[in-house]
Formats: sequence, C-alpha cells, structure tokens
Amino acid sequence: MELKGVLDSKGTQSLKQFWHWWKGELSDCLSPALRDRLLGSRRYLVLELAGEQLSARFGGRGRLEAAGICTLNADLSADDPVMKRIVGYARDADEVIVLLPDSELLSKSLTLPLATESNLYQVVGYELDRYTPFLPQQVYYGCCVQSRDAENNRLKVTLHLIARDQLAPALALLSKFGVNVDVIAPAAISSDHLYAVNLLPPELRPRKQATSAWRWILGAAAILLAVVWLFHSQQRQLEALQSQVDIPKEQAEEARRVKSEIRLLTDSHTFLVNRKVTANSVLQTVDALTRVLPDHTWISRMEWRDGVLRLQGESAEASALIEVLEAVENISSVRFASQVTKNPRNQKERFVILAELPVGGDS
Repeated sequence: MELKGVLDSKGTQSLKQFWHWWKGELSDCLSPALRDRLLGSRRYLVLELAGEQLSARFGGRGRLEAAGICTLNADLSADDPVMKRIVGYARDADEVIVLLPDSELLSKSLTLPLATESNLYQVVGYELDRYTPFLPQQVYYGCCVQSRDAENNRLKVTLHLIARDQLAPALALLSKFGVNVDVIAPAAISSDHLYAVNLLPPELRPRKQATSAWRWILGAAAILLAVVWLFHSQQRQLEALQSQVDIPKEQAEEARRVKSEIRLLTDSHTFLVNRKVTANSVLQTVDALTRVLPDHTWISRMEWRDGVLRLQGESAEASALIEVLEAVENISSVRFASQVTKNPRNQKERFVILAELPVGGDS
C-alpha cells in the first residue's frame, strides 16, 4: 500500500509536469487558431447588426478584438477588406453570433407553469400565434427566464422575436460569402457566455463538425499521450523496484522448487514402501489362510479393499471358520457378511466372511 501511494503521488506530479510541457511544446508548432482549440479556448465571431451596418469582433470570451465595420448591401464585394476578415474568422470560429439591437426586436413578458421550463422553446412555439401576431415559421424567437416562483408553480419569461423576412437579406448575404450563423441573440442581454438566448431554431443551427472534431481529436490525443507517458513512467519505476527483489525472489523460487522436489521424492518413496508393505502383508495373509483353513473348506473369491478382507466360499462347517480366522495375525473383527446357506448339490455351507486387515492401499 505504501509503494502504491508513492507511485500515485509521483505519477500525479509527473502528469502535471508533462501536461505543462506538452502544451508548451505543441503550442510552439501550431497556428494561433489551432493552439487556442487545443488549449481549450473557444473562438467567437460576433457580428452586431443594426440595419445594414455590420460591426465584427473576433476572439475568445473576454478578449474579443474589433475586426472592422462594413455595410451589408448588394454592392458589398467579396474583395472588401472587412468582409475578407469576417470570412476568414468565420472559418476559424467555433460559433458565429449575430447580435440584434432592441429596436429591431419584439419583446413580451409571459407567465407560464414552472414545468414548462424543460421544454420552453416548444411550449412557447405552440402558443406563439396567441401571444403574438405571428406563426412560429414566420419568426426567429427565443425565451429568457426571468424568475421562478416554486410556491405558486409559475415561471416568468421574456419572449424575444424578430420577423424572418426582416433578417433574410442580411443572412442571405452572409451565407453567400460563406458565413453561416450559429446564434441570433439580443445584444442588450448578452451575458458572460456572449448571449443569453438563441433565437435561431435548433434545426437551422449549422455546426462546424470538422473543426470541433479536430479540437476534440487533438485534446484526446494529448490526454492519451499523457496517460501512455504516465503508464510508461510508472512501469519503469516498477521495473526498477522489481530488479531490486529479483535476486531474493529467484532464491526463494529455487528454494520452493527444491522443497517441491524433496516432497515429491518423499511421497514417491512412501508410496513404494506402503505398496511393498501392503503386498507383503497380503501375501503373508494368503499364506496363513492356506495353512489354517480346514481341508473341507475352499475359497472361491477373496477381496481386500480399504483394510477389509472379504472371503467367499464353501465349507463343511462354516461356523468354525470364525475362530480359525481370528487366530491369524493382523486379522480381526471376523464376521459373516450374510446368512450361511447350503449347497444342495454337495451339502456344503456357503458363506461370505468379512474381516479387518488394517494395511493401507487397495489390492
């Protein structure tokens, strides 16, 4: 447990050091846009639209820098310097945000059941023609939660909307230049996240899948390399510690191997001795039986298993065999295993006798 704790502590410190080194090395060989993605910063192109006037800012949250101002009209050319910058920034941005002034938006306060918050966009869409003169397909709309009243089960929200026809020319012109909008939001309620509500319907929000995918791939690659490096570092530490115990471990393994061989030889020797003793004992018992059994007695079957001797045969006087067998050395507990019967052909008594012959092994 102590060794594991040391390794864990060292591994965590090593991982932090590696991560700082990895970010520094990687950032030196990447473009600024790719560097920001790898290091976890999202980049935004914020377009503030007021009539035909379009001002652009680009950068990360809290450090947006002005990119220029241009007029959106039919005379705008792709060669316009500001539009060129906007198009380039749009390719690098994680989100393209269009902010609208209050003067171009219709806002309305609504009171709804508290349970509608989890599905607010759809709920308001169902009743939009009741709250406003428009149908959902005629406007871009969204709701911003103002307060929650759990006691009365009420939710206060502000509905913001703008007619699609009003924004269509500007969005069409941006799209013509390859600028696809991800967010349409009221400029007056932008939050730390750059916007508090997105009026653009979910199905119309283009995602820069390739850009996002590359960012996650690079991040995952960095994490994977860190894990591999940490694993390799811990492996080397374990190998170093292992080498210190290799010699006593080999000696212990050799001792166990020798002990195992000794045990095997001892067991083999004991087995052979037991077999020899058993064989001698059984042979001696057979020899003794041939000497003590009367001539009118003959054995048709003799078995010895687990220390029990079983004799089966015929005798002129079977009852006398009990006393005869008990006189034999090593034999004890002599008894009939079943009732004595008579053979009608020779009038001899059939018997099955059991006796204890305590010698290990079977024969």
